[in-house]
Amino acid sequence: MPRYFFDTYGEDGLFRDEDGIECNTKAEVQRRAIGALPDMARDELPEGPNHDFCVEVRNERGDIVFRSRFSLRSEWLDDED
Repeated sequence: MPRYFFDTYGEDGLFRDEDGIECNTKAEVQRRAIGALPDMARDELPEGPNHDFCVEVRNERGDIVFRSRFSLRSEWLDDED
C-alpha cells in the first residue's frame, strides 16, 4: 500500500510529515488532506482576522501529488470602534 506524507502550512509555519500514512486510493488521500484543514483552522483561530492554511501531500518519492488550501478573510465594514 502506498505511503503519503501530509505537510501542513499555517500561521506557525511548515510542519513536515516524516511518518506518513498508508492510503489505498487517491480519494482517501484527498479526504484526509481536506479533512485536516478544519482542524488546523480551529487550532489557530481566533488569532487575528486573516489566515491561510495548506496541506501538501507527497508520495514516497517526495513528489507533491495533491494540494488543498483554505483561506479565511474577515473585516469590519463599519467605522465604529
